[in-house]
Amino acid sequence: MFKSNLSLKVFSLIMAVVIWVQLNLNADHQSVVKIRTQFKNVPRNQSELHQVRSVPFNVRGKGMDVLRLKLSRTVAVFDAEGYDKSVNFSAMDYEIRNRPSNLNLDILGPIKDYDPGADNNTSKAKEDKASANGREAFTQDESGQGADQQQSTRVMENLAIRSNSGLIFTPSVATIKVMGTVEELKKLPRGIRIVASDDQDAAGTYELSAELPEGVELLDITPRRVRQRK
Repeated sequence: MFKSNLSLKVFSLIMAVVIWVQLNLNADHQSVVKIRTQFKNVPRNQSELHQVRSVPFNVRGKGMDVLRLKLSRTVAVFDAEGYDKSVNFSAMDYEIRNRPSNLNLDILGPIKDYDPGADNNTSKAKEDKASANGREAFTQDESGQGADQQQSTRVMENLAIRSNSGLIFTPSVATIKVMGTVEELKKLPRGIRIVASDDQDAAGTYELSAELPEGVELLDITPRRVRQRK
Protein backbone atom coordinates (compact mmCIF):
# COMPACT_ATOMS: atom_id res chain seq x y z
CA MET A 1 0.00 0.00 0.00
CA PHE A 2 2.82 2.38 0.95
CA LYS A 3 4.74 1.62 -2.27
CA SER A 4 1.58 2.17 -4.31
CA ASN A 5 0.98 5.60 -2.73
CA LEU A 6 4.63 6.57 -3.20
CA SER A 7 4.54 5.61 -6.89
CA LEU A 8 1.34 7.62 -7.34
CA LYS A 9 2.90 10.67 -5.69
CA VAL A 10 6.03 10.42 -7.85
CA PHE A 11 3.92 10.08 -10.99
CA SER A 12 1.80 13.08 -9.97
CA LEU A 13 4.92 15.16 -9.34
CA ILE A 14 6.36 14.26 -12.75
CA MET A 15 3.10 15.14 -14.48
CA ALA A 16 2.95 18.46 -12.62
CA VAL A 17 6.46 19.32 -13.78
CA VAL A 18 5.64 18.35 -17.38
CA ILE A 19 2.49 20.49 -17.35
CA TRP A 20 4.38 23.43 -15.80
CA VAL A 21 7.08 23.21 -18.49
CA GLN A 22 4.46 23.00 -21.26
CA LEU A 23 2.61 26.05 -19.92
CA ASN A 24 5.82 28.07 -19.66
CA LEU A 25 7.01 27.11 -23.13
CA ASN A 26 3.68 28.10 -24.66
CA ALA A 27 3.08 31.27 -22.64
CA ASP A 28 4.25 34.74 -23.69
CA HIS A 29 7.30 36.06 -21.86
CA GLN A 30 9.41 39.18 -21.85
CA SER A 31 12.95 38.04 -21.19
CA VAL A 32 16.56 39.11 -21.51
CA VAL A 33 18.67 37.03 -23.88
CA LYS A 34 22.36 37.51 -24.61
CA ILE A 35 22.91 37.63 -28.38
CA ARG A 36 26.31 37.19 -29.95
CA THR A 37 27.68 40.45 -31.23
CA GLN A 38 29.80 41.81 -34.08
CA PHE A 39 30.80 45.40 -34.88
CA LYS A 40 31.48 47.29 -38.08
CA ASN A 41 32.96 50.75 -38.69
CA VAL A 42 34.76 50.60 -35.34
CA PRO A 43 36.81 53.79 -34.65
CA ARG A 44 40.51 53.16 -34.10
CA ASN A 45 40.35 54.50 -30.56
CA GLN A 46 37.47 52.14 -29.65
CA SER A 47 39.14 48.80 -30.40
CA GLU A 48 37.93 47.46 -27.03
CA LEU A 49 34.55 46.92 -28.69
CA HIS A 50 36.00 43.82 -30.34
CA GLN A 51 36.23 42.28 -26.86
CA VAL A 52 32.44 42.44 -26.45
CA ARG A 53 31.25 38.95 -27.36
CA SER A 54 27.53 39.35 -26.61
CA VAL A 55 24.98 41.99 -25.63
CA PRO A 56 21.82 41.39 -23.56
CA PHE A 57 18.63 42.09 -25.53
CA ASN A 58 15.05 42.47 -24.36
CA VAL A 59 12.86 39.97 -26.22
CA ARG A 60 9.17 39.08 -26.11
CA GLY A 61 7.56 35.86 -27.25
CA LYS A 62 6.59 32.34 -26.29
CA GLY A 63 8.92 30.40 -24.04
CA MET A 64 9.72 27.90 -26.81
CA ASP A 65 10.77 30.69 -29.17
CA VAL A 66 12.90 32.33 -26.47
CA LEU A 67 14.64 28.99 -25.96
CA ARG A 68 15.17 28.58 -29.72
CA LEU A 69 16.74 32.04 -29.86
CA LYS A 70 19.13 31.19 -27.01
CA LEU A 71 20.24 28.02 -28.78
CA SER A 72 20.53 29.64 -32.22
CA ARG A 73 23.47 31.29 -33.97
CA THR A 74 21.73 34.64 -34.14
CA VAL A 75 24.15 37.58 -34.37
CA ALA A 76 23.58 41.29 -33.73
CA VAL A 77 25.82 43.44 -35.96
CA PHE A 78 26.24 46.96 -34.53
CA ASP A 79 27.32 49.99 -36.55
CA ALA A 80 29.96 51.56 -34.28
CA GLU A 81 30.64 54.63 -36.43
CA GLY A 82 30.87 57.63 -34.11
CA TYR A 83 30.75 55.43 -31.00
CA ASP A 84 32.28 56.59 -27.74
CA LYS A 85 31.81 55.42 -24.16
CA SER A 86 29.07 57.97 -23.55
CA VAL A 87 26.85 56.30 -26.18
CA ASN A 88 24.47 53.63 -24.89
CA PHE A 89 24.21 50.42 -26.90
CA SER A 90 20.44 50.84 -27.06
CA ALA A 91 21.01 54.02 -29.12
CA MET A 92 23.22 52.33 -31.73
CA ASP A 93 22.02 51.03 -35.08
CA TYR A 94 22.14 47.26 -35.39
CA GLU A 95 21.09 44.46 -37.70
CA ILE A 96 19.98 40.97 -36.64
CA ARG A 97 21.45 38.16 -38.74
CA ASN A 98 21.07 34.36 -38.78
CA ARG A 99 17.71 34.58 -37.07
CA PRO A 100 15.95 31.17 -37.18
CA SER A 101 13.10 30.99 -39.66
CA ASN A 102 9.54 30.90 -38.31
CA LEU A 103 10.71 32.41 -35.02
CA ASN A 104 7.59 34.06 -33.61
CA LEU A 105 9.40 36.47 -31.31
CA ASP A 106 10.06 40.21 -31.04
CA ILE A 107 13.62 41.39 -30.43
CA LEU A 108 12.99 44.71 -28.69
CA GLY A 109 16.58 45.94 -28.52
CA PRO A 110 19.57 46.04 -26.18
CA ILE A 111 18.81 46.63 -22.52
CA LYS A 112 19.32 50.20 -21.35
CA ASP A 113 22.41 51.19 -19.38
CA TYR A 114 24.34 48.10 -20.50
CA ASP A 115 28.01 48.63 -19.61
CA PRO A 116 30.34 46.42 -21.68
CA GLY A 117 33.29 47.61 -19.59
CA ALA A 118 31.79 46.18 -16.41
CA ASP A 119 31.03 42.91 -18.23
CA ASN A 120 34.61 42.67 -19.47
CA ASN A 121 35.99 43.43 -16.00
CA THR A 122 33.90 40.60 -14.53
CA SER A 123 35.16 38.17 -17.18
CA LYS A 124 38.75 39.31 -16.64
CA ALA A 125 38.40 38.86 -12.87
CA LYS A 126 37.19 35.29 -13.42
CA GLU A 127 40.10 34.59 -15.78
CA ASP A 128 42.60 36.06 -13.30
CA LYS A 129 41.14 33.94 -10.49
CA ALA A 130 41.36 30.80 -12.64
CA SER A 131 44.96 31.61 -13.56
CA ALA A 132 45.85 32.19 -9.91
CA ASN A 133 44.27 28.86 -8.93
CA GLY A 134 46.21 27.17 -11.72
CA ARG A 135 49.50 28.69 -10.54
CA GLU A 136 48.75 27.64 -6.95
CA ALA A 137 47.96 24.07 -7.99
CA PHE A 138 51.13 23.93 -10.09
CA THR A 139 53.24 25.19 -7.19
CA GLN A 140 51.73 22.64 -4.82
CA ASP A 141 52.44 19.87 -7.31
CA GLU A 142 56.05 21.01 -7.63
CA SER A 143 56.52 21.08 -3.86
CA GLY A 144 55.21 17.51 -3.56
CA GLN A 145 55.89 14.46 -5.66
CA GLY A 146 55.82 14.90 -9.41
CA ALA A 147 53.61 12.62 -11.47
CA ASP A 148 56.61 10.59 -12.69
CA GLN A 149 57.69 9.89 -9.09
CA GLN A 150 54.37 8.43 -7.97
CA GLN A 151 54.14 4.68 -7.40
CA SER A 152 52.20 2.63 -9.93
CA THR A 153 51.92 -0.91 -11.30
CA ARG A 154 52.30 -2.38 -14.77
CA VAL A 155 51.63 -5.77 -16.35
CA MET A 156 54.14 -7.03 -18.92
CA GLU A 157 53.11 -9.90 -21.20
CA ASN A 158 54.82 -12.26 -23.66
CA LEU A 159 58.25 -12.04 -22.05
CA ALA A 160 60.58 -14.74 -23.37
CA ILE A 161 61.80 -17.30 -20.81
CA ARG A 162 65.58 -17.72 -20.81
CA SER A 163 67.77 -20.56 -19.60
CA ASN A 164 71.40 -20.43 -18.53
CA SER A 165 71.67 -24.00 -19.86
CA GLY A 166 70.19 -23.26 -23.27
CA LEU A 167 67.01 -25.26 -22.62
CA ILE A 168 63.67 -24.49 -24.29
CA PHE A 169 60.53 -24.50 -22.14
CA THR A 170 56.80 -24.80 -22.46
CA PRO A 171 55.21 -22.36 -22.18
CA SER A 172 57.95 -20.24 -23.70
CA VAL A 173 56.72 -16.84 -22.46
CA ALA A 174 55.68 -15.39 -19.10
CA THR A 175 53.57 -12.52 -17.74
CA ILE A 176 54.67 -10.42 -14.79
CA LYS A 177 53.12 -7.67 -12.69
CA VAL A 178 55.56 -5.13 -11.28
CA MET A 179 55.48 -1.99 -9.15
CA GLY A 180 57.66 1.11 -9.27
CA THR A 181 57.64 4.80 -10.04
CA VAL A 182 55.89 5.92 -13.21
CA GLU A 183 59.25 7.09 -14.52
CA GLU A 184 60.84 3.66 -14.05
CA LEU A 185 57.85 1.75 -15.43
CA LYS A 186 57.95 3.81 -18.64
CA LYS A 187 61.39 2.34 -19.41
CA LEU A 188 60.17 -1.27 -19.34
CA PRO A 189 60.61 -3.91 -20.72
CA ARG A 190 64.22 -2.73 -20.94
CA GLY A 191 66.24 -4.44 -18.20
CA ILE A 192 63.77 -7.31 -17.64
CA ARG A 193 64.97 -10.89 -17.95
CA ILE A 194 62.84 -13.95 -17.13
CA VAL A 195 65.06 -16.88 -16.17
CA ALA A 196 64.30 -20.54 -15.40
CA SER A 197 66.20 -22.29 -12.61
CA ASP A 198 69.15 -24.49 -13.54
CA ASP A 199 67.74 -27.54 -11.77
CA GLN A 200 64.33 -29.14 -12.01
CA ASP A 201 62.30 -30.26 -9.02
CA ALA A 202 60.98 -33.76 -8.30
CA ALA A 203 57.99 -33.10 -10.57
CA GLY A 204 60.28 -32.19 -13.48
CA THR A 205 59.48 -28.44 -13.49
CA TYR A 206 61.75 -25.41 -13.44
CA GLU A 207 61.04 -22.37 -11.25
CA LEU A 208 60.90 -18.94 -12.90
CA SER A 209 62.47 -15.78 -11.53
CA ALA A 210 62.60 -12.23 -12.86
CA GLU A 211 65.66 -10.01 -13.08
CA LEU A 212 64.40 -6.41 -12.86
CA PRO A 213 65.91 -2.93 -13.05
CA GLU A 214 66.72 -1.21 -9.78
CA GLY A 215 63.65 0.40 -8.20
CA VAL A 216 61.18 -2.06 -9.80
CA GLU A 217 59.55 -4.70 -7.58
CA LEU A 218 58.03 -8.00 -8.73
CA LEU A 219 54.44 -8.54 -7.55
CA ASP A 220 53.48 -11.63 -9.53
CA ILE A 221 54.76 -13.95 -12.25
CA THR A 222 52.71 -16.35 -14.39
CA PRO A 223 53.44 -19.21 -14.77
CA ARG A 224 55.56 -19.80 -11.72
CA ARG A 225 57.03 -23.06 -13.05
CA VAL A 226 57.60 -24.46 -16.55
CA ARG A 227 58.62 -27.76 -18.13
CA GLN A 228 61.35 -28.48 -20.62
CA ARG A 229 60.07 -28.87 -24.16
CA LYS A 230 60.73 -32.37 -25.47
